[in-house]
Amino acid sequence: MSTVQAGPLKSHRLILLILLFAASLYLYQLGENSLWLDEFSSIYDAQNLPGSLNPTRPIYYILLRFWMVFGTNAVWLRGFSVIFGLGGVFLIYVLGRRIAGSPIGHIAAVLLACSPLFINHVQEVRMYTLGNFLSLLGAILLIDALEKPTVASIGKWAVSRLLATLTTPLSILLLLPDALIVVWKFRRQGRILWKFGLGAAFIGALLLPSAVAIITQTGPAFMSDWTAELAKPGLAAIVSKLTSFTAFWPLASLPKSFLIRGFYYAYTLALAGLLTIALLRVKKQPGLFWVAAWALLPAAVVLLISHILSPIWNGRYLLFLSPYVLILLAVGFAKVWRWHRQITVAIALAYMLALGGGLWQYYANWHRDAWQAAVDVVSAEEIGGDAIAVYAPIKDPRIAIAYYYEGDAPIHPIGPFKGSISQQEVARVLEELPTFSKRLWLIYRGINGHPKANKLVEQEIEARFNVQSHQKFDGPIDLFLAIPK
Repeated sequence: MSTVQAGPLKSHRLILLILLFAASLYLYQLGENSLWLDEFSSIYDAQNLPGSLNPTRPIYYILLRFWMVFGTNAVWLRGFSVIFGLGGVFLIYVLGRRIAGSPIGHIAAVLLACSPLFINHVQEVRMYTLGNFLSLLGAILLIDALEKPTVASIGKWAVSRLLATLTTPLSILLLLPDALIVVWKFRRQGRILWKFGLGAAFIGALLLPSAVAIITQTGPAFMSDWTAELAKPGLAAIVSKLTSFTAFWPLASLPKSFLIRGFYYAYTLALAGLLTIALLRVKKQPGLFWVAAWALLPAAVVLLISHILSPIWNGRYLLFLSPYVLILLAVGFAKVWRWHRQITVAIALAYMLALGGGLWQYYANWHRDAWQAAVDVVSAEEIGGDAIAVYAPIKDPRIAIAYYYEGDAPIHPIGPFKGSISQQEVARVLEELPTFSKRLWLIYRGINGHPKANKLVEQEIEARFNVQSHQKFDGPIDLFLAIPK
């Protein structure tokens, strides 16, 4: 009996070690940084269910609401994403093993577990690791349905894709490669195609409210928001995602050293070579065709959207595709290992060096808004009669202060701004502040990528109030202590 039980444990020993290592990375400094705007948005939407339920991605907020019953501190809330992050590492191993064998599964699991980009989203109160988990689950369940196309197996695939899309809407793009794979495999079996068609119809019917909301409300607003200010992705931005997925994030934080940047450029080219080698083997291994389709078809659509509508070629929106890219890289690496082991060792050493730099950059630098630091100053220096006003581009900016603040001062929201930030608009918003006779702590969370607008707000505050102190924090966050003129 003991031998029977030890067998499966021994066969999975390596993936268990990978999961333990991943857990150590994900839990390290989990509560070190303050929550940031998107995390506060998640908390607000979960706290205010069902009124704040977002029809485009409701699954995460519903689950988070149940999770919050047991605690609301930052470590506990982020721990919810850690669970699905670890689940994603295990599922990429399962998928890689089924496609190309255990070594590929193990390599892909290591690549995902150590990715600084993935770690960043594991360590935040957002839906991206859940979306990644459901994306992988849907791929595995589709393989089950391809091998045994019963109503039950097709239904499981359909439900998993539905849940993934209701978590991260771009996951709907995975239905394109799914359809291609199913049609090609069962092109001469009409009855099976009919079953899959019913599954797709089930997904479409339940996604209809979400689709209407995206087309009429969320989509137009999102496309005209901060993404509209981004540059359209060129070849360098496309290829550099290989480095973002594996070793270094964000690439904007790369040191300006010519030597360091040259190393990461060479590393990116090496990854592009591994990806090319894997793609050349698609015809010889049908499973690789599936992985390539899951990776490339949705990416092509995102690129098209980025050039026609608004640039959304962003790491967080592409995270659900990263597992398939990592499996292809693992396949390319294994193939080179069979050809020339010295070259493979050089690539492995380059990866470890690139990853070491990426992990150091991630853990040593601040990647969140410093709300807690700003609130700590207010708590330490406030006196009776003080008031607090806060601006942040979220539904209720007061939540960013109330989460950390334990004092009695009233908290007033500022804004929102309507349209572009002009001197007249800033003046209008500040005039809406309630009158106060003593001191006002005014906290302004600047708009990334708009230094002129942020400077305009600062100048208008200084013109309207006697500013006693002005402190800057990461985010960017400005803290003003002001009294009436």
